[in-house]
Amino acid sequence: MNGINLTFNYNDFTNNVATQGGAAYINGNNIFANVMNFTTNRAVQGGAIYIVGNNTVISNGTFRDNNADKAVNPNANINVTGGAIFIVGYKTNISESNFTTNYAVNGNGGAIAIDGHSANIINNTFDEMRL
Repeated sequence: MNGINLTFNYNDFTNNVATQGGAAYINGNNIFANVMNFTTNRAVQGGAIYIVGNNTVISNGTFRDNNADKAVNPNANINVTGGAIFIVGYKTNISESNFTTNYAVNGNGGAIAIDGHSANIINNTFDEMRL
């Protein structure tokens, strides 16, 4: 999905698979996601979500059993990153979300990986993350 000023509210994503962003790949600025549920999604990068853009806000999300794993696409020439979320950009805010049993197999960021600056990760719960 490409665009500017995208808003996602009250959505469920379950059992999705892709090379980047198992449930959602978003390329754009000013992304707002609120009350989202991501369960058992898989990708090489961003098990649940992969975002390329600035000014991303994720709040009140539930991320359970998502993973980043090279086995999803062994031929992809990219590193395993972000079991639940991988964001490339600046001004990221993730708050009031729950992360449970997300992982990156032999990679970076069991729950979250951010390639950028000015990130605020506030009032979240992380349980059973692994690399």
